[in-house]
Amino acid sequence: MSMLRYFCLVVGENHDKAQRYHESTLRRLRAFAIAIHLPVLLWALSSWVIASRVFGMSAASAAGVAALCTVFIYLVERLVLATPSSLLMNLLRCVLGVVVACIGAALFDLVLFEKEIAQRLQQRSEQALRERHAAQTAHLEQTLAGRRADWLAARNKAQCEADGSCSGQRGTGRVFQQAQRHADTLQRDYAQVQAELAALTVRHGQELDQLRASRSAVTEAGLLMRIEALHDFVLGNTLTLAGYALLFLLVLLIELMVVLVKMGYREETIDDRLERMREHLAGHRAAAYLQAVTSPVSNARRLLESCE
Repeated sequence: MSMLRYFCLVVGENHDKAQRYHESTLRRLRAFAIAIHLPVLLWALSSWVIASRVFGMSAASAAGVAALCTVFIYLVERLVLATPSSLLMNLLRCVLGVVVACIGAALFDLVLFEKEIAQRLQQRSEQALRERHAAQTAHLEQTLAGRRADWLAARNKAQCEADGSCSGQRGTGRVFQQAQRHADTLQRDYAQVQAELAALTVRHGQELDQLRASRSAVTEAGLLMRIEALHDFVLGNTLTLAGYALLFLLVLLIELMVVLVKMGYREETIDDRLERMREHLAGHRAAAYLQAVTSPVSNARRLLESCE
């Protein structure tokens, strides 16, 4: 297959008709065909990586998603090429191109910054786990402080009964024994809370190690969470933001290549003018034929011919 035939197939032109085109029209055809490859290939790569790595699809399913996205973007770009040039259509074409380009650039950035996104997701998950651990520890420490205060108060009361500073009578009678039993119970409660706090500290360390080993925060993150993590990572540093902006602009221009090329070839070629003149001539002939068929002279002539 020759390159011209392939280019005609891509942009939907008739190959036999294209062979009679002038060089200016052929240059435009080649530019359209080359430009349409760029966003299509970018979407094919991005959609396959997103489907396989973000959503965990199999290779065959990811290839199917990539093929579907590729066909969709190809049809959109073909629609951009097929629309006539006018102020309204140029505006709609730009809006459509920018929307598709922004989505495509965002998906491509997710692929390009995959390691940074994974690092950010892991950090955010660990931070959330540490905050939850801190809240649980603070609650248990508050309970522990209350239990210790109650135990010390009960122990002091028992000692007070024993040395007679409370009632004025020393001894270890019934009142002292009741106070001591109550203090012993509170001491056991205090020790139990201490053991719970130590076990909680160990469990927190184990959960943090499991989170780092499994990396579930990365594997279970969806598309919107990854985009949010990407923006958090980018906005955290001025140099990173500048680099991201340049890469996003590059991808955006690649995605808008069909729109830009279409706007760059706004002037008519010789073949466009010839085609417009042929259509005008065909319309003029059709109007002349309609006038001849429906005029009173034509009706009278047909009447005379029928009388003969």
